[in-house]
Amino acid sequence: MAVRPASCSLPLAGASGFASPADEYAQTRINLSEHLISHPEASFILISVGNTLNHLGIFDGDYLVVDKSLKPAHQNIVIVNLNGHLTVKHLLKLESKKWVLQGGLETKALSLTEDMQIWGVVKWVLHKV
Repeated sequence: MAVRPASCSLPLAGASGFASPADEYAQTRINLSEHLISHPEASFILISVGNTLNHLGIFDGDYLVVDKSLKPAHQNIVIVNLNGHLTVKHLLKLESKKWVLQGGLETKALSLTEDMQIWGVVKWVLHKV
């Protein structure tokens, strides 16, 4: 069953320097689903748990927009299905092998095995400032 993301339309205004007096009359809106989700039938939003990927800008509680239709590439952040559990990993392709990192480059790389399947590619990370 495909999960369709909810549409979210918000006011759009510039945010650099001083505000224009005309900004209060702006009627332009932005639909976040149109900008964040390229393939609605294959996209999901997951919530990150833990701090092992802080160095990549992914923090505990962040929303991850994941696209299952994309082919994973070197240096992508991916969701890996490991024995039925979804985990966030950093994908490395070296020569003909695929490796995943749990944390930073100082952590041990794990060879992608048969019991580890790439579930999707993280396209966006959304977090509070």
